[in-house]
Amino acid sequence: MTRSAALDSAEAGVRVNALVTGLIDTPLWRSAVQAHPEIEDRFLGQIPTGRPGAEEDVAAFAAFLLSDESGFVNGAALAVDGGFTAR
Repeated sequence: MTRSAALDSAEAGVRVNALVTGLIDTPLWRSAVQAHPEIEDRFLGQIPTGRPGAEEDVAAFAAFLLSDESGFVNGAALAVDGGFTAR
């Protein structure tokens, strides 16, 4: 869908990319761990960086995609997942 939308809108100068996030340390994640502490090690063990992402990690990457510096990035699905999909 991302690639199709990117192709459809490229001539108008609109770029379309997908930001694919992994496990992010949010209040929802913290409440899940609090309710089920056993899931934390299981999930973190699958992330090569060994930690959940921070909201700032996602925000920084989104800011990059919105900047002129990413002007040639179009139609991409970009993972912000601590290396999870690299496995």
